[in-house]
Amino acid sequence: MALWEKTKLIALLLIAVTVLCGCSSSLVLGKVYDGFGSSTAKRFKSYASFNEVQVKQIDSLAASYHSWHRTTQLSSYSDFLRSIISEVEGTEKLLMEQADRWWKSARRFSDDLRGCNPLNVASELLANLSDRQVGQVAASLRKELNEREDEYRAETPKERLERRVKEITKWGRRSGFSFNSAQTDALRETLKNQISLGSQRYELRRIWMEEFILLLSERNQAGFKSRVTDHIAAVWSMTETAFPDQWAANEKLWSVFMKDFINLQSQEQRLKMITKMTSVAETLQKLATKKTTVAAQCHERQF
Repeated sequence: MALWEKTKLIALLLIAVTVLCGCSSSLVLGKVYDGFGSSTAKRFKSYASFNEVQVKQIDSLAASYHSWHRTTQLSSYSDFLRSIISEVEGTEKLLMEQADRWWKSARRFSDDLRGCNPLNVASELLANLSDRQVGQVAASLRKELNEREDEYRAETPKERLERRVKEITKWGRRSGFSFNSAQTDALRETLKNQISLGSQRYELRRIWMEEFILLLSERNQAGFKSRVTDHIAAVWSMTETAFPDQWAANEKLWSVFMKDFINLQSQEQRLKMITKMTSVAETLQKLATKKTTVAAQCHERQF
């Protein structure tokens, strides 16, 4: 299921930045990013035994999406980081309206990723799957979802909370965004106050998955391409659509946490964060201008 949800969830800005900064150098970040297209295609191809023509189609879609992202998005990410740096440098206390604006900007980036994702135009590929391939895709999706849900249900809420705190603070340490005790307490409180939608999310995923598999079995019927395109589009925001009030409340908690995280920084922490973010912004700008031989394409839905 992770493939179909690859760009569904908007990352917490702090996590997104620390993941980017987690690369120890611009060279490492560049190598990771340059391999994004091929790794995305490899992930997709792991779901079934695709023939040579299908493999070329998948590789082409992934490469053109990667090129689109490089040429149209990376500069925006760089500018976004620089605007955050400017605001952080110019104030002692971050205001709620600033944190909310950052979150909304991140949401727009997420919406752009969804709107141009190759899955939006996957109906032609899906329509030409063989019965054997449909069976393989179904088995892969079910296996992946079962494993993820088993992992989720194996943890108690308290264990899950502490694991998430540990993972986020670990990324922070690796990235030069060390958490002090007050920031860690704020993070734990944020996670504790979140409205848990885990069980509901897995239920929604399973329903979506089984409906998708049923659609694949009807791929020779009239209207398949339009119906499967609509179904794929629904996955990006199905939890948000099903539970809008809870989703909005959880998002607000993260906005508050971003504000608190900045305001609880020591001067040393802030200087380190600014230095790291400046380095990442410069690297993203360089990656954006790197020449590519693949034509950029936003894969907007056609039906």
